Amino acid sequence: AQACTERSECDKLRRRDGRCFVTYTTADGLADDNVRAMCEDRRGDLWFSTPRGVSRYDGDQFITYTTADGLANNDVRAMCEDRQGRLWFGTAGGVSCFDGVGFRTYTTADGLAGNQVGVICEDRQGHLWFSYFFPIIGHGTSCFNGEGFTTYTVEDGLLDNRPLLILED
Repeated sequence: AQACTERSECDKLRRRDGRCFVTYTTADGLADDNVRAMCEDRRGDLWFSTPRGVSRYDGDQFITYTTADGLANNDVRAMCEDRQGRLWFGTAGGVSCFDGVGFRTYTTADGLAGNQVGVICEDRQGHLWFSYFFPIIGHGTSCFNGEGFTTYTVEDGLLDNRPLLILED
């Protein structure tokens, strides 16, 4: 394998086939060559978030989902599969939930603290936690319990209104 020497080369999607690395690009059907996050769903499909939508790879081909399909925004920063098998996408325009058929989008109009979602985590109770990729703004953290959002800030005990990562211990 060859080491990355330029930042643009390090952002590309690569897979090792047992002998060498295979690079996937837009020419193969990937939404964008810049992959920000990836997730394997319970069926074994691989999902890749990019600045131009989210691509699903089933082992044979890529299928890309964008705003034309119901995604909140094409700039996808985070992904999480919940315990019900739904995929959640944090975008620059809110959160989109994909149930395998279509998208449901949540924004500040629904109670989300901010629309620039960059972190998603599901806790043991099945609640989804969201944080934001413009930390300078400091929205705090939003929790979705399946019915509505609750936002937590320093007034509620957070150390900072700009969490960059959410983990459950």
